[in-house]
Amino acid sequence: MKIIAITDRKLVDGPFMECVNKVAEAKPDAIILREKDVNVGVFKMLAHGAMDSCAKNRVTLVLNTFFNVAKELKVGKCQLPMDVLREYSKELKGLKVGASIHSLDELREAEQYGVDWVLFGNVFETSCKPGQPAAGLDLLKKVCEESKVPVYAVGGITPENARSCMEAGAAGVCARSSFMTCEDPKALVEEFRKALG
Repeated sequence: MKIIAITDRKLVDGPFMECVNKVAEAKPDAIILREKDVNVGVFKMLAHGAMDSCAKNRVTLVLNTFFNVAKELKVGKCQLPMDVLREYSKELKGLKVGASIHSLDELREAEQYGVDWVLFGNVFETSCKPGQPAAGLDLLKKVCEESKVPVYAVGGITPENARSCMEAGAAGVCARSSFMTCEDPKALVEEFRKALG
């Protein structure tokens, strides 16, 4: 996986599932369904729609936070914030798990839980974390050098800065707002692929 799209329905101008479908048709390597402020019933409904879109387009689907839904729907992959990973680490059997980390200490802790990959950020300034300073490429490089698992850069990632993340050692990049707001996700994926080489 090199290019991962992250969802955020609050950024979408129009029907959310139409946007997810368009992004899936653009064929990033994976989509993370990250609607963590909804209840489990709504998330399950969104997950069903995302599963259909991803299956049709052969795109990997990862469910954020709701690991029980990932188990129930046999999605197989989930992305967890550290607080959820800490609390429910014993309930994740059978799932491939990614952790969202922000420091070297969190990387070390996540690896002790046996995660399969990590998302590290925010590398650059991002609207997702207003007021939170960027971690920067130097820290990304340190995380990549120390990590035993693939590291994906997240936070303010664009086709213009994606290559610098790979040069710092990232296995791939994640983008949220650019995928949720662009008119042409296919062109965006192509831009990312060109940038990443």
